[in-house]
Amino acid sequence: MTVWLAGHYGGWKAAMAGAAVTDWVDQYDLGDGNVNVANAIGGSPWVGDNMKGYIAQSPITNANKITAPTLILANTQDPRVR
Repeated sequence: MTVWLAGHYGGWKAAMAGAAVTDWVDQYDLGDGNVNVANAIGGSPWVGDNMKGYIAQSPITNANKITAPTLILANTQDPRVR
């Protein structure tokens, strides 16, 4: 939520997100909770127009609008968040 807020609302002095989901398509494809993600966003991103919802909800879509220094902590071995 931190990264999403940073991309949608200005005025932050800084932001830090731990284990943040920045791309819902990657989370669906690479994480182990894709059934839950599909239920939350509206089905597989690879069916019909569902990709639009994934893109709209992904913080990476609005990364170009982030003006505050932002630290995203991630671990490549984390199967839950990619």
